[in-house]
Amino acid sequence: MKMNDHSRLSTAVVRSATAADNEALLTLVRRCPMRGDISLIIERDPDFFGLSRARGDSLTFVVEIDGAIVGCLGTWRRGAWLAGRPAEVCYVGDLRVDPDFRRRGVANQLAVKLRDYPDTLPPAPWLLATGAGNSAVAPVAAAFGAGGPPIARFTSWQLLPVVQLKVSAGFDIGAAEQRDECELVTLLDDFYRSRDFAPVFGNGGLRQLIERSPGARLSDYLVARRGGRIVAAICVWDASSVKRTRVIGMPVWLRGLCAVGRGISNLAPMPPFPRQNTALHFRYIRHAAFAPGETQALKNLVRCAVNAARDRGDHFVLYTCVDDDPSCSAVVGAPRLSFRYSITPVDTSPEPPYFNATCTPSAWCFDDAALD
Repeated sequence: MKMNDHSRLSTAVVRSATAADNEALLTLVRRCPMRGDISLIIERDPDFFGLSRARGDSLTFVVEIDGAIVGCLGTWRRGAWLAGRPAEVCYVGDLRVDPDFRRRGVANQLAVKLRDYPDTLPPAPWLLATGAGNSAVAPVAAAFGAGGPPIARFTSWQLLPVVQLKVSAGFDIGAAEQRDECELVTLLDDFYRSRDFAPVFGNGGLRQLIERSPGARLSDYLVARRGGRIVAAICVWDASSVKRTRVIGMPVWLRGLCAVGRGISNLAPMPPFPRQNTALHFRYIRHAAFAPGETQALKNLVRCAVNAARDRGDHFVLYTCVDDDPSCSAVVGAPRLSFRYSITPVDTSPEPPYFNATCTPSAWCFDDAALD
């Protein structure tokens, strides 16, 4: 960063993003990869705001210096269950800061701008989702007074289609049809009503979720029936039209291992091994639910999703669940990698005490749409 960039920050403009900022925001996203042993970049072309709309009613703030966007931070609001009743919940996320302007106060400027935004809306709980070890969001958390222990910890599993997984007998499994909509909505709401911050599917909620998610259809819901009754369901969503993940860096040993795997795949059926600078192909499992005592039905659905990924040649299926939720048992026996996240409450208002020991947040709130 040049010496005079400190004075340039003092003239920064912090404002709401508009459609005219699309290309600049896409460029910013490309300049902000996730570095690690395996480095990734999230691509949102051709429409940065497509994923934002899938999340809910959204707003993005940007920091502009000399006509260039150097940072962004988003918020989105969606319908949710709270204490067993329909309500709303808000999230803070989508933080991006140009590498040339990091540790210079850009994130803090965005957080301060966003901190005043809730005053214009009806009171609702606000949540901050962060990946384990992600210190970049510290200025945002500090600006909102978000502190203390997380109210929820959860895990995203990359379920690897290494082998064909066994699906137990006793269930009729297939794609949801239009005639299943009412029964599906009842199952989903019965399951999630007791999980704070989960989506509300009734009163048109399911249709709205599908409409917000580009490429999603009712038939993306895979249902398991026992005795003609739906006892478990998952949605398997291909979100590639709004969000893609590209591998931009791997250690030498892993590149070699993938090359060996690709060679073996010429001789025997194997899942695809990623190449550097190529996109990962995967789908999200959303809205996993099951009737009381039907965890095996859910496990069968997850296994069917992994087997289908193997048939398509996908790299994995992503399944996210709050730690200790019974839904976690669906991944038992499936080859997988895991990534940890947490949810921290954001203090925006002295209104009702939303966060207490009775909160049991749902995995859905923190999966495909909330994380990147």
